[in-house]
Amino acid sequence: MPSLWQLTLRFSATTLNRQPKIDSLPVMRDDCYTCRMNAILPADLPPRECVLDDGRWRVAHAIGSGLLGWMVIVPHRHMTSLSEMTPDEADALGPLMQRLSTALEVVAGAMKCYVVFLAEAPGFQHVHLHVIPRLVDAPPERVGIGAMQYLAVPNSESVSHDEMDSISTKIREKMTHQQETP
Repeated sequence: MPSLWQLTLRFSATTLNRQPKIDSLPVMRDDCYTCRMNAILPADLPPRECVLDDGRWRVAHAIGSGLLGWMVIVPHRHMTSLSEMTPDEADALGPLMQRLSTALEVVAGAMKCYVVFLAEAPGFQHVHLHVIPRLVDAPPERVGIGAMQYLAVPNSESVSHDEMDSISTKIREKMTHQQETP
């Protein structure tokens, strides 16, 4: 039986006969960072850019964040709204978010994860869902919507590529183990 999340996503993808027309949607856009990353074979991407890839969705560490473990889930197809998802993409998203949240709780010590979808920054209009670990020791001003402040840090305070690769590898291992365990 589908979960409430799967039913909600499926409903949003098909509401008012707005079923996406896959043939009419661009597969890749040169001006889109996510599309450029999706054009690279997963095995050729660094761990931070490909925590997990199921052929529909790719999990990556957010770039320019001051919070280690801030992840994004991006579709392979270029889309700018969740209403453009196919039923198959919608069905896959809920379980993927659950697995990623579980992995972040175990690996990063998150007490829960926030999920945010905006996709408004120039070059980043491609759907990407932010999955943000809410750490137990998070300062009060960085809880709830305040977590978005982690994206406003100077480059010198951003998580390094080495740190992103390290945690991404651990999250991949945890998510792969979850998938293999019945």
